[in-house]
Amino acid sequence: MIIRRARVDYKKRDFKQSKTMTKYYDPEGNYKAYTNDDKHLFTASGEHIGSFSNGFLYDPKGMAIGRIKEKYILDKKGQPLYYTN
Repeated sequence: MIIRRARVDYKKRDFKQSKTMTKYYDPEGNYKAYTNDDKHLFTASGEHIGSFSNGFLYDPKGMAIGRIKEKYILDKKGQPLYYTN
């Protein structure tokens, strides 16, 4: 019950006004996602799409999306998914 409620809360939260927000961009330079706590990743529209843990990005179901390397999130083939400034 608690886990289900946490998932719902992620989708309802709007962290766009956070002063500690980190923006992520796709390889073409388009703003795509953000984090306000360096633990959870949200789309630009506020939908929870993943969590950071142990140098990896995981989707909400726990499947690895990619790994973190410096300011990049790389997919399973090593290609950039997102980057930050």
